[in-house]
Amino acid sequence: MLTLNETPVRTARNFNINNIKIDDINLQARTETFENIEINIPEGVFADNNPSKANLKYGVGKNAINELNEKSNSNLKIVVSDKIEEPITIFCEFDEDSIALIQNIEIIAKEGSNASFIIKYKSHGESEAYKNSSIRIKAEKNSQIDIMIVNLLNIKSTNFLSVENELEENANLNYLLIDLGGKNSITNYYSNLIRKSFKE
Repeated sequence: MLTLNETPVRTARNFNINNIKIDDINLQARTETFENIEINIPEGVFADNNPSKANLKYGVGKNAINELNEKSNSNLKIVVSDKIEEPITIFCEFDEDSIALIQNIEIIAKEGSNASFIIKYKSHGESEAYKNSSIRIKAEKNSQIDIMIVNLLNIKSTNFLSVENELEENANLNYLLIDLGGKNSITNYYSNLIRKSFKE
């Protein structure tokens, strides 16, 4: 039995979004490689495959976080340091050869930077896809990030998404989540607003 979205502050019980229990998912069995990823990184944006460890405050759940840290098969770090007109896109396509994605994405928006992201997940056929991903954003002072996440997995699939943000003074971060697919689709969202400190 897997328990998800164990957060300290509960929402109303009738929403059924805390302490979710799922008994038909085996996280430990998901070790496949994942090849079908298309990434468009415009000029002026730095990217590599070395994000920091997914030390999430809450996330979807402990087992899912451990899997992200120990068994990820897709890792991406993106640093935006300017105003970027063209969207940064990440497209992940599931099929019989790429059926399980365990993905860490880290985005750092430097002071005064501006960028938009489109992250899309889509499955083909009727195979049971599995996605466990984290998106972590550090938005520095006066930065602007707009991010769209699109889930188009089939009705047999599992979609776990852990979102964690750290926002400095006057940073602006906008999410648009289009969640249309999956038998199980669970998102955990956490933001930390860092205030300017004053000395007496």
